[in-house]
Amino acid sequence: MSLTSRTALITALWLALAATSGCKDEGTSSSTGEPSGDPGLTFNYPAEGACVAIGTDPNAAISVELFTSGMRLRPPGDCGTVQQCGHLVLRVNGVENNRSAVRFMDVLIRKLANRYTDLTLEVSALRDDGEPLRNAAGEVVVATRTVRTAVSCTSGAGGAGGAGGSGGAGGSGGAGGAGGAGGAGGSGGAGGSGGAGGAGGSG
Repeated sequence: MSLTSRTALITALWLALAATSGCKDEGTSSSTGEPSGDPGLTFNYPAEGACVAIGTDPNAAISVELFTSGMRLRPPGDCGTVQQCGHLVLRVNGVENNRSAVRFMDVLIRKLANRYTDLTLEVSALRDDGEPLRNAAGEVVVATRTVRTAVSCTSGAGGAGGAGGSGGAGGSGGAGGAGGAGGAGGSGGAGGSGGAGGAGGSG
């Protein structure tokens, strides 16, 4: 194959890859160039209510992944005339934490007032004019997720303590003693014997 033919083939392959490498769920209207469908955002990671171990590194971060639909993500100022287009803004507990022009971003732990706590993550899309991207119903396109951070996350709670033993039964009282038997009556004394008669005098 000649160098010219090889270069043309590589160029064609690169263009085909570039045409399909964007966010696959954007969709595009062939007539207007606008992404088709109602714009939407959903979290893919982390899971709702998850415990995320961040250790003690001051520069720790939590990776965030989102799914987008009906919108195009571009750096600020690069949307041109496309209306359903913008970049993502991440807020943690109501305070801005990070921005991204792709559907992957990090929660920057160093920006948090308390690194070990419950966190509410909120991601919205901001247009080039500074206004939030809205869906067909006029609602701001936003995704929320709640997680908990800790030095480490352990599975399974500790077992409950055993119940205390019951006390022993009280002893029974002793039986009362039997009454003493009455004494026998004394026997009567014998009567005295009569004196002997005197002898008769001699004649």
